[in-house]
Amino acid sequence: NSELLILFIDTEFHDLTDLTDVALAIDYVKQKYPNAPMYGLGISFGGNMLLKYAGQQKENCKLDSIVTVANPFDLSVCAEQIHKPKRIIYHNRILNSFKLVIKENEEQLRKNPKINVGMHEICFKDLILQLGVLDEILASKTILEYDERFTCKMRGWTLAEYHKRAGCEPYVEDVKVPMLCVNSLDDPVSEYKKLVH
Repeated sequence: NSELLILFIDTEFHDLTDLTDVALAIDYVKQKYPNAPMYGLGISFGGNMLLKYAGQQKENCKLDSIVTVANPFDLSVCAEQIHKPKRIIYHNRILNSFKLVIKENEEQLRKNPKINVGMHEICFKDLILQLGVLDEILASKTILEYDERFTCKMRGWTLAEYHKRAGCEPYVEDVKVPMLCVNSLDDPVSEYKKLVH
């Protein structure tokens, strides 16, 4: 029953569209063990990010194969699913973990004058003035509200653009290594009929 805790140790903003950490981790292990086979296992959004990485890398993917479990594939479908009343427990757990990251880093965010978002450096204090107070972000009642008030505005995207950029579905056909994707028929987040077969 552990909570997700992430402390900002640098001034780089990351979200589900940013695969920098995935690539760095894979590169590090490959450098350290160049002759060892490398297999990727990703659960939920971790699986989504691994398949997206492999699809973007195509023939240059450094993994020998990938297994994903409970991969959401298409974040717009995932958003529809997670907001259904019977999935409120999952929804609230995820939303609260997002808010906890902001709460735990509030002091760092307020005192750190600059944050890098992709290729752009922005002043967080100015951003808070543009987005509204931090309390508004923390008052989000849904994941969609949180993403609209924070994640999307950090990137300058609409919610639809964010979902499209973050999902791995468009990249699956470009994955050149063997992959196994395991999702249950009654997955609370990923709707089976929407999965890539």
